[in-house]
Amino acid sequence: MAKKPEKERWEHWLALCRRHRITKPKRIAIDLSFTQAQFEKIKQGFLPDAMEDKWVIYYSKGTVYFHRSWTGHRMYKAKITRHENGYAIREFYVERNQNRYRNTDDNEDVATFAFLIANLLGVDARSILISPEMGEFDALKLWSTFGRMIFRPEDYK
Repeated sequence: MAKKPEKERWEHWLALCRRHRITKPKRIAIDLSFTQAQFEKIKQGFLPDAMEDKWVIYYSKGTVYFHRSWTGHRMYKAKITRHENGYAIREFYVERNQNRYRNTDDNEDVATFAFLIANLLGVDARSILISPEMGEFDALKLWSTFGRMIFRPEDYK
């Protein structure tokens, strides 16, 4: 089957994702800064190409949204603000509805959020998540959460 044209792919995913909101938001502070070029990369977002791609990420009207691709549920959202040296994210919101997202560890969400942003920027940020002490269960959890994103960005795009 031929791949849909890019515009149709965006329309498909946005129609699915925009129906979902964070139902039980929790605010988490973070301090990420971006150059203009990095901001432009974030605005490009991320669409899944295969089942192994676990996220839909898109930018709209000053906010970047992160949805699980299989369910469309919104897990994170963050406003990007302009400042004198570029752009920044100073906080993000995470879903805390246990029926949609079972994690309750803010530090794990900071790591996940930072990894997803780094991935959008094309940065190999696996060191945020992967340690030499990890076992098989940890590797399976990473695959379940990130799919092909746990490889270097250039290996799956």
